[in-house]
Amino acid sequence: MPDAGSNSRRVLLVVVMVIVGIVIGLVGGGLIRDTARSGVVLSLPEAEEPEPQASPASEVTQPGSPPTTLAAEVPVVGPLLPQLYSEADLMVVLPDEEMRAASMRAEWFETDFFTADESVGQDRILSGLPEGFLSLALPQRSGDRETSYIEWARAYRVVPLVPSRYRVSVAFRMLAGSSADDLSRTTVRAVTVDVEVGIGGSTGVIDLPSPAMPPEALVLAAPTVGEVEAPPDVLAAALLATAGFGSSPVPLSRAWTPPAGALS
Repeated sequence: MPDAGSNSRRVLLVVVMVIVGIVIGLVGGGLIRDTARSGVVLSLPEAEEPEPQASPASEVTQPGSPPTTLAAEVPVVGPLLPQLYSEADLMVVLPDEEMRAASMRAEWFETDFFTADESVGQDRILSGLPEGFLSLALPQRSGDRETSYIEWARAYRVVPLVPSRYRVSVAFRMLAGSSADDLSRTTVRAVTVDVEVGIGGSTGVIDLPSPAMPPEALVLAAPTVGEVEAPPDVLAAALLATAGFGSSPVPLSRAWTPPAGALS
């Protein structure tokens, strides 16, 4: 059986707990009453809203004050697309292209001018010249003129005169004779032809061709000839390589320069 001392301690513990509970209730009630009397309301802070931005040229009106206009600076943005070229810009011919066009016209005109037969008429030759040359009596209109053709014509020098105008030097060789069945090659000749290049690459001959001196031939030193006679197999290979020219090749020299180390 429990003794009297244990019962006393239990009673004392219960009394202390009851007193503590009463004190806590009184203190909490007092705080609630004081908060209600002071009108203080506890709440969590709210998120701040951003201030409205004034739009360009917007009006802001305050009570009792005249309306105020706010103007925002807007950066000026340039055009996104490049400036378009005019038709004249697109038709411009570059200097290098102009020189090629002038060379072509000079070779063409020179070929027709020095061709004497019925295939090239007066109108065709004078079509590229100024109007003042339309009544010119060309050799092609003479009945006793021998027949002539241009075997080849090449422009070898182009000199700029003024913008879009060039002096072209043309070398050529003719086939000439009393008739088309009796033609022989002439020596190489040369003329200068003044040509103007227009917009878009059009060309025109300014004047009749003028005689000129063809380019001089460059004299080169003779190649070194070997002092050793070529072996039969080397000579046979050389004759075989030249057989495609359509005639029987004849060796002019049998001297041979052997490759380095071939005779060692």
